[in-house]
Amino acid sequence: MEEKFVYRSHLKKIQKWMLIIGLPTSVLLLILGIIIEEYYLIGLAVFFIFYDVLLYEGYDRFTKAEFILDDEKITLRVKGVVKQQIKYIEISKIDSRSIKYTGGWMLIYGQSKKPMRLMVTIKDVGLMINRIKLEVDAIEQSHVYQESKLNKFFKTAYYADQSWQRSSYFMPKFIVILILQMILAITLTTVYKNILISLIFILAIMVLLFAYIYVEYFIYAKNIRKQSDEKNWDIVPYDENLAEKRLRKAWQIGAIATGIAVIISLLL
Repeated sequence: MEEKFVYRSHLKKIQKWMLIIGLPTSVLLLILGIIIEEYYLIGLAVFFIFYDVLLYEGYDRFTKAEFILDDEKITLRVKGVVKQQIKYIEISKIDSRSIKYTGGWMLIYGQSKKPMRLMVTIKDVGLMINRIKLEVDAIEQSHVYQESKLNKFFKTAYYADQSWQRSSYFMPKFIVILILQMILAITLTTVYKNILISLIFILAIMVLLFAYIYVEYFIYAKNIRKQSDEKNWDIVPYDENLAEKRLRKAWQIGAIATGIAVIISLLL
């Protein structure tokens, strides 16, 4: 059975914003440098223009990449062109590097000197790793990986995959509250000329951040950490509705903290 895996869509958004924001900003900086005859600004703008273009092209290896897993091999295609292909029987080593429940990558070595790199930013990367392990085990090649090390990476990848789903729901709301807090903090601090107001809003931001961190690390990361050894390689069903409900509470706590910060600022 053939399965296809791609990098998460937020990488495409980053690539798009490089052109929408990065390139026009650099061009405006170049025009400004020419108008005021500041050559260091011109040089800086030219540097950023080339940097944005090169970075945009470099992102193609993520945004236009796809990994195809079938019963015999793993294939990496970029823009429809096959870049790497490794048969399971040819795998000599599977290695991984990870920061626990944060990020990392897995390296698959075949006949080529260049290993295939699998990042945790691949959508459903936990399923992908599990499939590769099953295929390798099926042909009695389990010696190419260390079970405990690969399992640690699997848990990190599995957690990261779910975390990206949660952040796509929470982050837009977080940014809205953060911008609102900054506007209120600057306005009230300027009007009342009291630096203490800024500190109060910093505390409100910290409350929102802690609420999010609590959901991520003290609920979801803890749940994966508590998984029994017998279920180490299982993909436990993920309740998206429950996750959204928990993150909604975190967002509401941040909104309440903002309201309290406004009231305290007005009473000072």
